Amino acid sequence: MKNVSIVLASVLLVFSSFVAKVSAQEVSLPEIKQEKVVADLPEENYDQEKQDIKNHLSRSFMYMKDKDFDALMEYSYPKIFDHVTKEQMIGVLEETYNNPELEIDVLYQDKINSIGQIRQIEDYYYSLINYEYQLLVSNDFSSKKIQKRFHALLNETYGSENVTFNPSTNKYTVNIVRNGYACSKNKSSWSFIEIDMEKIEFYKLILPEELVDEIQGL
Repeated sequence: MKNVSIVLASVLLVFSSFVAKVSAQEVSLPEIKQEKVVADLPEENYDQEKQDIKNHLSRSFMYMKDKDFDALMEYSYPKIFDHVTKEQMIGVLEETYNNPELEIDVLYQDKINSIGQIRQIEDYYYSLINYEYQLLVSNDFSSKKIQKRFHALLNETYGSENVTFNPSTNKYTVNIVRNGYACSKNKSSWSFIEIDMEKIEFYKLILPEELVDEIQGL
């Protein structure tokens, strides 16, 4: 059975991506831990700038759901593209969503748990955010052994309490809670980068030292 790649990049590639390889010999996913909520912020306390962050995050998820990857790139933290081209990222996403063995949908319902203080560091404004979304994943694996491994892998990566399987639709629902940064040069147009603790060395290349230290303390 050929390898299957899942790369979800968020928003935000934004949503940092996860990669899964599934074959008759191998199943592997880098560990991605569920992130704790940093600070609660009731919706009635959003000021205009924080509402702009919420609106831009919702829009980025809409583009991911609609598979409009060109538009999605506009919501990705620009400094990412100092190290990988937009064309490369779009190519990975298109390959993933055109994979005949996997079907992936992103569900987002404006579930933002917190939006932190907006801080200016060097030439950008940053806000630490915490949000939730769901993945709906179905597959067409012919091997029951691979199907079982895939299920176990999702449980191990996200926690069994966050993964449910509906046998009637052959779909997994994965609940994900993430930290990330909203980033802007003008506090009106926002892009995003999702925090994955496994990518700390990459963040040292693209984020201010103050934020890297903050990530390590989460």
